[in-house]
This record gives sequence, C-alpha cells and structure tokens, in this order.
Amino acid sequence: MRRPRQIARSELTNLHAATNGADYLLITTAALRPALEPLLGLRKAQGLRAILVDVQAIYDEFSGGATDPAAIHAFLQYAYTHWRRPAPTYVLLAGDGSFDPLGYCTEPGVCFDGLVTPPETNQIPPFLVASDPWIGETAADNRYVTFSAEGGLPAMAIGRLPVATLAEARAVVAKILDYERQPAAQEWRAHITFVTDNAFDAGGELDPAGNFWDFSDRVANDPMLAAAGLRVERLYLNLCDPDAHGACRLPNPPYPPLKDGPSLTSALIGAINAGSAIVNYTGHAALASWAGLPEIFSSEDATRLINQDRLPVMVDMTCYTGYFHFPGAPSLAETLLRAPTRGSVAGVGGDRARSGRKARCPRS
Repeated sequence: MRRPRQIARSELTNLHAATNGADYLLITTAALRPALEPLLGLRKAQGLRAILVDVQAIYDEFSGGATDPAAIHAFLQYAYTHWRRPAPTYVLLAGDGSFDPLGYCTEPGVCFDGLVTPPETNQIPPFLVASDPWIGETAADNRYVTFSAEGGLPAMAIGRLPVATLAEARAVVAKILDYERQPAAQEWRAHITFVTDNAFDAGGELDPAGNFWDFSDRVANDPMLAAAGLRVERLYLNLCDPDAHGACRLPNPPYPPLKDGPSLTSALIGAINAGSAIVNYTGHAALASWAGLPEIFSSEDATRLINQDRLPVMVDMTCYTGYFHFPGAPSLAETLLRAPTRGSVAGVGGDRARSGRKARCPRS
C-alpha cells in the first residue's frame, strides 16, 4: 500500500448549514488567505455579505477531502440553492490553476516536451472541459456556476486571481484596492485604446481570420462611446502599402501610421503609461504575446510599463492569452495582472488556441 504524504486534521466547518448566506464568495487556500483579507474587508465595507471559504473545507464537506473541481461546483450549487436568500451573486477564485491538477507531471521526464508541473501552480483547480477541437481540454471556469443542464448559462458572476504565491496575491490585491479607492472622475478613465493585428499582409491579402480593423471599428465607432464622454484611440498595425493595395488604406487621422511591430509596441506602451481605462485588442496571439508576424506586445514588453496608478482593464479578443493553467508558463494576461504596481487591474482573455503553441493562431 502507498504511504500517505501527509495526515492533517480537518477543521470543523458547516458549509451545508441552510442558515448561511452571502452575496460574495471568495474561495482560496489557507496559504493565500492573509493576502485576501483586505479585499474581503473592502467588499464588506461596500455593503456585500462577503465571506471567505477555504477550498480545503469545500473538499472536506463535498468530496471526502479529495482535491476535486466537482466539489467546488457542488458547493457553489448548494450555496446558490439552499443558503438564505438572496442567493450569492459573485464568486472569486483566488489561486492559480493547472491542467495537471493531480500532479502527474511533477517528476521530470514523465510528461511531453519535458513539462514539469511546479507544485504551487494548482491552488484552485480549473474546471476542465473538452471544448476545443485542436487542444482538447481547456479551462471553463464559468461551468463552476452553471447549474442548469438545459440553459447552460452561469448563475453567478465568477472570476479568478491566478496567483501562485503569497507575494503575488498581495501584489494583485494591492492593485485592486488602489484602483477602487481612486476617484472615478479622472481624465484617463475616459480613454479607451483599440489595438489590432494587421488585417492584410504585405501583399494585400486579407487575413484568413478576417478583417481585424473592421472587427475593432464596429465597437470603436459605436456612438454610445462618444455619448458617454469616452475618447477612442486606435493603434492598428498596417503592413500593406495603401498605394499598391487600396483595401489597405486607413484614414489618417484617426489612425497613426504604424507600419511595423516596434512602432505599434512603443505607441501602445505610451498609451498605457499615459492612462487608458480599457485596452481592447483584436487579432492573432500566442500564450505570452499579441500577433506574431510581427509580434506587437509581449510579456517582456510589459516590463516597460510604468502605469502605477493608471491600470487598464485588458480585453483580448483573441486566443490563448488567458490560458492561465499552463503550469510554469504564465500567459500574457497573468503577467500583466500579477506585475506589482504596473500592468493591468483585470483582464478578459481567451484560453483556447487552434494552432496550439505556435506563434500565431486564428481568432477563436
């Protein structure tokens, strides 16, 4: 028989009590809890019934102590259905996750391409679903709060802080607290930056994934933005000579002449450092970068950001940059969120990639 790695006492909890009630559920580990307490306090001060739940308590009550994403789903469904009304509205998973939640690849030489899973990369496991025809299983954390087999829509708003260490958790929480405590009426918060990959190649051929300029403009040109007093800046990559290929002609203004990767990268870093409430990217991507031929923004470029009190929400209309569950390889979205005193305050990113780990992948 195998010898257990550890025997630990199970703390008494009562997550099944119907007298429980909450608006905001923060699920984390005992190791990360000290960093999350200030965020929990802020939510309580905002009038929410906010509680912190140790993920081990969930395992103890809903899966016999075993690490199992199904236990988290079962707990959330139970709280939504049986706890005092109104039912919980918000769920925050505070902890990194991995597509190797049981640690099969923790030993060198066992898995493909020399993959070794660091033990701290699975604080809160992702809800893995075989949903992508190219890479198979990928994270679908919204399934944690999807309880109806017929509807398929999440019953609660759910997000994740993909942090692996106490230091990372403290850095992210500090950014969130600073962001929410700032005055809302600041000039930079009325600025939105739209960024795209090149829609046409140098020879004038339209990208097989579509016209990224047009996709972006459908949002950037919405009159509701101007009506709300929001200013739009466009940073669109254009590798095509408009004199040779008329379809490549972009109006200037409002489009600055960005004919290569370094020019767009510099312009984007300048826009983020100056302050942009939302940065919206449309185009190709890889795990740690936007575009690829040429690359226009990467995790390495993020080190050039100095936007300490002007943190944007990053919206990546692309694939793979939100793939937080690759063990030991942070995605671009993770890098921007984890970076202390710079980067982003939140991100929306894709976790699927039709061409796997290649430099460019079609828009999913």
